[in-house]
Amino acid sequence: MAKLLTIGDRILLGIAFMGDVFNETRLLGGLVSKKFEVVYGWIPPAYKRSSYSRDVRRLLKTGDIEKVVKEGKVVLTITSQGAKRLVRDFPLVKIASKKWDGLWTIFMFDIEEVLRGKRDRLRNKLLSLTFARLQKSVYITPHNFVQDLREWVDALGLKGKVRIFRAKEVTKESLQDFVEKLWRISKLNDSYQKLLDQWKEAGELEGETREEAVRKLKGQLMEIIIKDPFLPRELLPSDWVGEKARKEISSL
Repeated sequence: MAKLLTIGDRILLGIAFMGDVFNETRLLGGLVSKKFEVVYGWIPPAYKRSSYSRDVRRLLKTGDIEKVVKEGKVVLTITSQGAKRLVRDFPLVKIASKKWDGLWTIFMFDIEEVLRGKRDRLRNKLLSLTFARLQKSVYITPHNFVQDLREWVDALGLKGKVRIFRAKEVTKESLQDFVEKLWRISKLNDSYQKLLDQWKEAGELEGETREEAVRKLKGQLMEIIIKDPFLPRELLPSDWVGEKARKEISSL
């Protein structure tokens, strides 16, 4: 999912992973007296609140989110249109919840230097879909992006220069070692565990101090989510805590 995210992207992604993106009545956050206070905390502190407010207004105008009144307060919800946009721009939101079919998607290409610009765009596209580099010009993922990639490759004018196929046997290593080598999943798991440890400490705080700690935790969680390849459960280590961290921290 590694890509340059706009504030609007972060708003919609935050709903997806800190709530149920496909439920139109799920709350995003509150429009309270402090000018669009970032209740959920997943907008990085470096972002100006005025920029956040502008993007909220833009999402309201485009119909990706809407205002509703709940328990006497004005809140924001994601619409079905916003959910569709999210799935289109970030397909892992939907694919991550599916059971793995045991097949890998292999993407190979041979693109000449004169088309370097398109080749670079292709690499960036693969990385944004959490493909890992298996070897030079060969990328792999457990997710099935075959149809979408074929359409994208055709639109880019690279038809005939790439091969996309699915395969079951791709390594003689254990799946655990294979996944670790390509995605460094243990490092990601450590990051999630560190957040869980901090979450326990935050739970013992009170008042504004606790609110500030929660805000920072959700901001850190969003940054980890962006780096997470959301591999199928079958490929994750037995001590994987990513799902637990997302659930517990987002519930604060």
